[in-house]
Amino acid sequence: MGHQLKMAEEAPVTEPPTEGGEGSPLPLPPPPAAKPLSLMEQLEAMSMGAKTSVEASTAASADLTKKATRQRRKSRDLEQTVFGMHLTDQAELKKKFDAIDVDGNGTLEKHELKAALQATGRTVTDKKLTEIFNKYDNDKNGTFDFKEFCTMIKDWNDNGDI
Repeated sequence: MGHQLKMAEEAPVTEPPTEGGEGSPLPLPPPPAAKPLSLMEQLEAMSMGAKTSVEASTAASADLTKKATRQRRKSRDLEQTVFGMHLTDQAELKKKFDAIDVDGNGTLEKHELKAALQATGRTVTDKKLTEIFNKYDNDKNGTFDFKEFCTMIKDWNDNGDI
């Protein structure tokens, strides 16, 4: 049961190629001499890198601006659809009001207006909702009637926001 180790046979050593005779190796070519860049060349290389970086940043910024513009248009379209902001016909505007008036009592409560604003993609805080009601709830009863709603929509159309 003894284990025997077998020694690997040594491969013959070959000599490197020679130039003229036995034992003299071929000379290696000298490494290329690296010429140091002048200060102007270094500044130019840095400038090219910075220029490329600025161009990339400008392109990325333009792309983000386009995306933001598309998002604002989409949001505005939703606002117009939900609130009827583009409507001048009172009957059509009344249909939008009635659609927002979920409980059908003829007035908009804060929770109904908040739900409609959220449907347009807006984030509405309770503070903002209170500001809207303070501004447009003329009789201060805590709800919007149709006339108050129309005033809000008109301001929204004129100013781009409420």
